[in-house]
Amino acid sequence: MDGNTSIEVVRPPFQIIVAAAAAVLAGVALLPLPSLATHVLGYLLSSVVCFLLTAGFIQADRRRASRRGVDYRPWSTSRQVCTVVLVVGFAVACWHAWYIANELAVA
Repeated sequence: MDGNTSIEVVRPPFQIIVAAAAAVLAGVALLPLPSLATHVLGYLLSSVVCFLLTAGFIQADRRRASRRGVDYRPWSTSRQVCTVVLVVGFAVACWHAWYIANELAVA
């Protein structure tokens, strides 16, 4: 390598985990609404969308870390952030599922 070669600095794709957290927050915002459709939407956002985005973040992060010729600078708390987003998403999804189950049991 000659001295003129620059090394690309790569960081984790934080936009993906922010989108997952936004999906969970949207699920939380839908909790007080009484419609069954809003609870189904909240369940899908806080479970499926959150989990898929978090898995995409982990995959993209590992792919970036394994690239050659880059200076990878990980977050020291990325594992904890993923865990918190997933646990909160699971809790919100359970809350929506409880409402959905109650509505279907009464119907």
